[in-house]
Amino acid sequence: MLNKFISTVKQTKKIDAQAFWQFREFYYPGSLVVDKKGIKPPPFISPPLWTSPLYITAFRSKLVTSDEFLVGYATASAYLEPNKRYTIIGSDFAISESQKSMQIIFIKPIAEMTRANGFFDVKDKDAKLLKGKSWLVITEISK
Repeated sequence: MLNKFISTVKQTKKIDAQAFWQFREFYYPGSLVVDKKGIKPPPFISPPLWTSPLYITAFRSKLVTSDEFLVGYATASAYLEPNKRYTIIGSDFAISESQKSMQIIFIKPIAEMTRANGFFDVKDKDAKLLKGKSWLVITEISK
């Protein structure tokens, strides 16, 4: 399942957010926490991420750790860890692979986030919160 997902992403040179959500849920089901006001950051997220992003979703399972943010920067490369080697695919997607794990980082417009998960009311009550933001997803997958 992981190989098929990554193969499709590399072949098309893009990541479909809805397909990612489905992959994540079926690869190894887990628990999901969502809070529009923000979640307390886990210790493994580096402090520079907390200067402006709002941490909104945490997914945890035995094989997948995934964190989602509302951010001001529009490129995934702004959030890459300096000590990892990445394959960068376009301006919105990067993969780092080792023998034991894979890190997937992507950033998408809010419109694509709402098609994938529907947690926010983009036209009314959440419009102000989402204005000028992008959706950042950082996912660690054990192989």
